[in-house]
Amino acid sequence: MNARAAGSAERGKKRHAATERALRQAWERLRIGAPTHPDLVGKRWQLSISALCLEAGRSRNALYDGHPELLAEIRSAIAKQQLATPQAENHAHRSRVEELLAACRADRQRLISQNAALLLRALTAEDVLAKLKRQAPRPLRMTDDTPEAS
Repeated sequence: MNARAAGSAERGKKRHAATERALRQAWERLRIGAPTHPDLVGKRWQLSISALCLEAGRSRNALYDGHPELLAEIRSAIAKQQLATPQAENHAHRSRVEELLAACRADRQRLISQNAALLLRALTAEDVLAKLKRQAPRPLRMTDDTPEAS
């Protein structure tokens, strides 16, 4: 092997190691739920090979061709997660529904209070109007009855 081929092989090994390191770091970030890629941060994402490669900044081909042991590890973890996911999703959905129900109940109570206040104002206004109708009309008194004031 000549020096050129040896240098190329060395660069290949370094690239392979760097790719594996990037994939493992991305895998760890995704496992703990702390992705750094802008397409994943603050959004709903599912643990997958594609999400891992996106987070690592590497192609899926690099994972499939060069890192079969890591691929097997990731696939087994994804399979385990998919078994646990339905229960977690049901719990999360139920919690969300309970939160919405509590908010609806609070809104209902607030609306009941507002309606009661409006009803009280309407009844008071009707009482005042009935009293005014029962009284004899009073003529308006002008302060200045001179013809020039008109």
